[in-house]
Amino acid sequence: MLFEIAQEKIMIRILSIALLLLTTNISFGAKKEVIIESQIKNVTVFLRGAQVERTSKEFLKPGVYTLIFPGLSQQITNGSVQVSGKGDLTILSVSNQVNYNREVGTSAEVQSLMDSLALLQEDLNYNRELKQVYEEEKSMILLNKKIDYGDQTGFAIEDIEDMSDFFRSRLKGLMDKRLDLQKEEKELQKEIARINGLINTKRQGSKRTSEVLVEVAVNSNTPAEFSLSYTVPNAGWSASYNVRAGDLGKPVSLAYNAKVYQSTGIDWEGVNMKLSTSDPSTSARKPNLSPWMLSFVNIGTYLQQLPGKSNRRFKMSADAEAMEDDAGGVQLPEITTAGSYTQVQESQLNVKYDIKLPYDIPSDGKTHTVNIRNEELSSNFVYFTAPKMNQAAFLLAKVGGWENLNLLSGPANIYFEGTYVGASYINVQNSKTTLDLSMGIDRQVIVTRNRIKDYTETKILGNNKKETIGIEIMVKNTKSRPIEIRVQDQIPVSTDKGIEVEAEEFIGAGIKNETGIVTWDLKLAPGESKRLVLKYNVKYPKDQTINL
Repeated sequence: MLFEIAQEKIMIRILSIALLLLTTNISFGAKKEVIIESQIKNVTVFLRGAQVERTSKEFLKPGVYTLIFPGLSQQITNGSVQVSGKGDLTILSVSNQVNYNREVGTSAEVQSLMDSLALLQEDLNYNRELKQVYEEEKSMILLNKKIDYGDQTGFAIEDIEDMSDFFRSRLKGLMDKRLDLQKEEKELQKEIARINGLINTKRQGSKRTSEVLVEVAVNSNTPAEFSLSYTVPNAGWSASYNVRAGDLGKPVSLAYNAKVYQSTGIDWEGVNMKLSTSDPSTSARKPNLSPWMLSFVNIGTYLQQLPGKSNRRFKMSADAEAMEDDAGGVQLPEITTAGSYTQVQESQLNVKYDIKLPYDIPSDGKTHTVNIRNEELSSNFVYFTAPKMNQAAFLLAKVGGWENLNLLSGPANIYFEGTYVGASYINVQNSKTTLDLSMGIDRQVIVTRNRIKDYTETKILGNNKKETIGIEIMVKNTKSRPIEIRVQDQIPVSTDKGIEVEAEEFIGAGIKNETGIVTWDLKLAPGESKRLVLKYNVKYPKDQTINL
């Protein structure tokens, strides 16, 4: 009997050890999750979208792990995640997902509030424990207040009074302490509620994050370095310029800036930034032409099926108005210092500007100015006037050498002699060898335009009416140096065979018959004036009215 009991105990011990070993093996073979914090180091901003590169380090022991990279933008483009690195390990798979239980990293202000909340909660718990101690002491005193006079001898009245005073004093002291604790508890609860409210307010609008899961097999104890990259859509940049000119004999200064924005949900702090002229959101698939089949159609049905037929003209006008608003917006200049730290990398398909200074770009959707480069460009200054539209002379800077700078089209702020003179637009699609930038009005060049009364008349010739018009333009240079100025006016262009237009006099000018534009190119010495004359006549049926 004793032998059987001993044998049974041995079997139980063996089974326990086996179960322990099995449990250990199962736990050892399971994939372990490891949270790896990463920091944004490099960002490549495209015209639309951005590629974010994060780095991290971790020491790993042998085994199979699921590495979790948390706190990433919720807007990661599917299929864009790439993971590489160094270490004695093998990457088995990479995926990403939204973590609805994790928010963007707690701010310093919220963290401070949470720390205060934890201390208050500790005080509240201590308060409640101390109140319970006083309650237990009260119960003990009440339990022992009875006196058995049958078994006691020699008790005097004075002893009973002393004992009564003791119980009364002690119970009163306990009551006062409990009341103080109750008041303190109410104040603690009030302060806890206030801080909870502040934390909830600070956290309102916080965005969820996504995370990348990387399954790896680690072969030996190894330090590992990881590089994680992905693209996000809610970011981009556009070109803008500051053009400054001073002495007319010196080059024009061109500051090439980028307006960078991002609303990815994660702030970019102290990142190395590259600006790329590529646009990943544009399809890379080449177009394919399909056969164009012709057939007879009902013209009425065809016109009804045209999309947007009724509002096509209105839409074009609205677009044109929006373009004018964009081009005319006045923006204050930014202090630019980063241009000297930019390297230009030109590839077959795009250009990258590598900014060698760290930048902070918060996730607020607002544009932040980044200086790309600064250039000194040769220029030739001339004047221009179209007195029919504005009797003023505009100074133009004809800037050369821009075509090799890899510029993008964008608005430009113009400054002349330290003064902001207005906004312009640099159009790199311009086929000219120079960029023409208006530097503003020069009041020292005087321009007037008037009709010549002695020449302007109206005659009736049979069934036709003939109107003769003469225009006199005066240009005077009151500056102390010679200038070149282009003067433009126009004669009307007929759109009906019943209307005949004839140019009679435009001495010293060239004329384009298809547009009716008349151009004089003048050189004026200091104090010199020139009189320009334009004469033309228009003949049309006398029973008709024209917009002359």
